[in-house]
Amino acid sequence: SSYSVKKITFQNESGQELSSLPAGGGTVRASVTAENTLGEAKRVTLILAYYQSGVLGGMRASQIILPAGGGSAAGETLQIPAGSQVKAFVWEDLEIMSPARGISRSQL
Repeated sequence: SSYSVKKITFQNESGQELSSLPAGGGTVRASVTAENTLGEAKRVTLILAYYQSGVLGGMRASQIILPAGGGSAAGETLQIPAGSQVKAFVWEDLEIMSPARGISRSQL
């Protein structure tokens, strides 16, 4: 038994899914949808970051819980400046820094 991240999505502060960053920037949250057949909840680290001209401008790491049986979990919000590139990463944890199983990165 194991777990696997199936999807990483981005939402605005109202919870609406985003396909691109609004022109003026804004508050963004990343969410993870996963299968989990471990028989217990699985803790992973969700990292939301933004880049300006290829340079890291800011990031927020959240410990999230993937429920037993699967489901979705959301991380904390991050204020993203206009014109930024937004990326999300799912890692086992910040110490090991190894990608989670399944889809471990996404970009807005």
